[in-house]
Formats: sequence, structure tokens, C-alpha cells
Amino acid sequence: MKTQSSSSEGLDPLSVLQNEMSEKYTEALITYYIALHYIQEQSTVKAMVILQVCQYRIEEAIEFAQDNMSNLKGEKTQSMISDLSNDLLGKVNYALCKCHAKYLIQSRSKSASVN
Repeated sequence: MKTQSSSSEGLDPLSVLQNEMSEKYTEALITYYIALHYIQEQSTVKAMVILQVCQYRIEEAIEFAQDNMSNLKGEKTQSMISDLSNDLLGKVNYALCKCHAKYLIQSRSKSASVN
């Protein structure tokens, strides 16, 4: 919807695509940092949910970049795409795995203390 309104205002469609990619990249980063906050606060379940949202946003941004690869040019845009696929996605998957393991350990210790 942003693309349609921006295009009708006479903005360059390539600039609109690059701005949209930049927004998707920024949203993924913000979501990741929010998840890190919850990890630090020992809120494992909240962190897992937010990490899953982050993972979805990263995959959505990568898919958007692949769909618009011919129009998304420039060093900054390519750097964002590389950062998402090569770095951030791996960090999110690692954090998600660690949170899930911690959740399972906590669940097991709670059930053991009840018995």
C-alpha cells in the first residue's frame, strides 16, 4: 500500500523498493534486539515468540529481496541483504535454539520439583 501511494506521488519506483527493503531490514533488527532484551530479562517464552516473529520477518525480507533482485541495487542494499541472510538469520536461529533448550530445562526442573 505504501508503494502504490508513493508511486502515485511521483517518486522513483526503485527508490520506493529500496526504502521498503530498508524498512524490512530495520524491523528485523529491532525485533531481534527486543528478543535479546527478553533473553536478558530471563523471559524465555516471550523471547522465543519474538525470535519466531523475527525469523519470519527476516525470511520475508529475504524473499522480498529475491523477488526484486533486479531492482534492488546499490552497496547498502546488498549489504543489508547479505547481513540478513548470512548473519542475522543465523543469530536468530541460534538464540531460538538456546531459548528452546532453556525452556525445556526449566520445564523439566519444574516437573521434577512437583514430583
